[in-house]
Amino acid sequence: MRHLWHPRFGVIALFGFGLGCSGAPTTAANADPLVADCQASASNFARLCAGSDPRPCLWNAYAKLCATGRTQLLVDSMKCLKNTTCRTFSDPNDAASCLAQLHAAGETAAAKSTIQGVCTSCGGSSCSTVSGVAEVLPYLTDAELVDWTSCNANQCTTLAKGCSSSEALAPFAACGF
Repeated sequence: MRHLWHPRFGVIALFGFGLGCSGAPTTAANADPLVADCQASASNFARLCAGSDPRPCLWNAYAKLCATGRTQLLVDSMKCLKNTTCRTFSDPNDAASCLAQLHAAGETAAAKSTIQGVCTSCGGSSCSTVSGVAEVLPYLTDAELVDWTSCNANQCTTLAKGCSSSEALAPFAACGF
């Protein structure tokens, strides 16, 4: 069993991590410097986490999400992790308070509602030990959250196969997330 950390709900149990993911995202010349910065930071985390499956795959998925998701929140969240050692949002160590403050102000109402829904439907009573894939939810746009809700149904442990057709979610599904 893998455990994730969410800034609002604390430890989140996650089952079923797969190891099938390959390659870093393509970061062709991008007109948006924020997206380029986001992708560079995520790719650096993937390098720092080399050999620590499935973390490099997840960071490569986040690098792809930089182009479609809530880029500023993702960049600011990565800054909380300091980009000097292998960290993920699920194990932020001393960055937990930074992430909590950032997410309190930066999550959309739709993200907060979706996270609460996951917590409730996946058996969370205090929402501190939600089973599922809540780590990525704050970084999805509201439209991507609609995709997530429709393709994932009540999956609490991994993304449903139906999510493989979503541009934002497919890279995470490929990691077994």
